[in-house]
Amino acid sequence: MSNIPDIDPYAALGIPQDAPLELIEVAYELLAKRYPKEAAGTTQRPIIDRAYELLTSKNMAFSAMKQQSRVISARRHFSMAVTTSRT
Repeated sequence: MSNIPDIDPYAALGIPQDAPLELIEVAYELLAKRYPKEAAGTTQRPIIDRAYELLTSKNMAFSAMKQQSRVISARRHFSMAVTTSRT
């Protein structure tokens, strides 16, 4: 797995850093269906697999927690500006 860059496994699965195991499994299943291993040119699947492996393996999860800062960063999915026509 040396060709996979260092990743934030939580961001790769799109889940919060305090996610329980059940949410990790659901997120992985949904993404695995979206990015099947058989699909040609799929670069996302190895990252998803690695993130799941990191978060579900006790030894690997502990190692990942030691290496990464545990600061929960606010992620913006979109921004919005509202302009009213009247006061």
